[in-house]
Amino acid sequence: MFSTLDHYLSNNDSVNVDLIIVDVKRHLISLAEHFDKYFSKDIPDSIKNFDWIRNPFNVEIADSMLTGNELEELAEISHDRSLKISFIQQQVSKFWLTVASENPLLTRKAVKILLPFATTYLCEAGFLALTNLKHK
Repeated sequence: MFSTLDHYLSNNDSVNVDLIIVDVKRHLISLAEHFDKYFSKDIPDSIKNFDWIRNPFNVEIADSMLTGNELEELAEISHDRSLKISFIQQQVSKFWLTVASENPLLTRKAVKILLPFATTYLCEAGFLALTNLKHK
C-alpha cells in the first residue's frame, strides 16, 4: 500500500520499524475516534445538524445547533442575495472559503466538516516525513 515508504525502509537499515508501527497504530486509533465523532450511530440527526453547510439559504436557523454568534453569521449569510448567487455558481467548499473573512466562526466550523479525508499519497508522504524525523 505504501510503496514509497516500503522503498525507503528497505534502503535504510538504521530506521526502527517498531517505532513506526507504534506511531501508525496510534494514528489509526485516532482516525477511528474521529470517524466515530463524524459518523455517529445517530446519523439522521447528525446530518440534519449540518444542513446549514450544504445550503445556508434554505435552512431553519432555529433547528441548527449553533452558538449565538454563529447564528448571527448564518442569518447575515442567508439574507444576502449576492452571496446566494455566488453560492449557486460554485462548489459548497469554495463558497465557504469565499465568506471566510466576514464569517470566520461559521467558515471554520463548515471547513472542518467539509475537509476530505487524506488520500493514500498524502498518508504516504506523512509517514515518510515521520520516518525521516525518527531517523534523524
